[in-house]
Amino acid sequence: GTIEKFQKVFPIYLQNKTRNLNYNIEGGYLKNIKLSQNSINNKTLELLINPFDINGNLFIQIPRNIIDSKTSDNKDNKFTVLIDNKPSKFLEIIHKNESYKISTSSNSTSANPTISSFLNDIPNRELSINFDKDTKVIKISGTDL
Repeated sequence: GTIEKFQKVFPIYLQNKTRNLNYNIEGGYLKNIKLSQNSINNKTLELLINPFDINGNLFIQIPRNIIDSKTSDNKDNKFTVLIDNKPSKFLEIIHKNESYKISTSSNSTSANPTISSFLNDIPNRELSINFDKDTKVIKISGTDL
């Protein structure tokens, strides 16, 4: 599985529910995450970073029910990542080999029947973002058409 990579959890309060963002950060400390709704189809996660005087990396797993990025025909679209308001490179990690098929064993009562093996239906999207020692804010925006 992929969960080992995520050591920290940040709660996001959205639509009267608390949802968790899993992340891992090297070379810094994540002080806060704010979710803002810019328009009906556009949300931004604003991550306030406190770097440790070195270049670092943020690895974040974003649940689609917090923020997603889709084209008008419902295909996955790239997120926009800004570091201190400048467009920045990032990597989206896609797990092609993992299938999300439902197991029918007796312990799978919590299985979600909507999860399928289609890539578009994975419940989270994972981004790896490098930042430098002067970074204050990383913004991740999605357009959900």
